[in-house]
Amino acid sequence: MKKTLVILASLVALVALVLAAGCAKQRPTATPPVAKVEAKIDTMFGVERVDNYFWLRGKEKPEVISYLEAENAYADSMTSHTTELQEQLYNELKGRIKETDLSVPVRRGDYWYYSRDEEGKSYKIYCRKKGSTEGEEEILLDVN
Repeated sequence: MKKTLVILASLVALVALVLAAGCAKQRPTATPPVAKVEAKIDTMFGVERVDNYFWLRGKEKPEVISYLEAENAYADSMTSHTTELQEQLYNELKGRIKETDLSVPVRRGDYWYYSRDEEGKSYKIYCRKKGSTEGEEEILLDVN
């Protein structure tokens, strides 16, 4: 909880810096891509629902891929003036996170359950120890 609050406070402060820096520099202008409207009508229990952008669910379709690439290019062009600041914010936040960490063990029956984070890995490793917290570690789930 404390770790989350520290990260949240840091993020709020850094967002304020981003806004201040963004106001000081001239933002580039570009025309955003516009997704085509292709109505798909579903009727369920007598109620008609229209989804104009259902076609975007086709992740493998070339038209969807080209539209998403155009959106990404637009986002990159609109935020290009903040590239240096983005890197600075990322490094600041990463520097405040303890990458190797253990949760507090919880006893259930004969086992102590906990999770741990390892540096360089994106997800937790869920473990338990039998008898005491000094017992042999048994990895239940390595999400990485």
